[in-house]
Amino acid sequence: MLDAPPGRVPSIYMHCCKVAAGKSMLAVRLAEVPAAIAVAQDPSMAALYPEELRPIAAYLLASTAYAVGASA
Repeated sequence: MLDAPPGRVPSIYMHCCKVAAGKSMLAVRLAEVPAAIAVAQDPSMAALYPEELRPIAAYLLASTAYAVGASA
């Protein structure tokens, strides 16, 4: 088990935001602190489901098509 640096309390940060909001970048910056660990979903999901991860433009196109179809 990792010990927190002196004067720091062990913490867990969970990021829940919209797509492309900067969650992964923030996690990388938080992990720069000594004794910190970043657990990211993106690399794991990319390895498990490579065909499912697409550029943000494809996500936006699909979500727009879904919204239009749902309102019809």
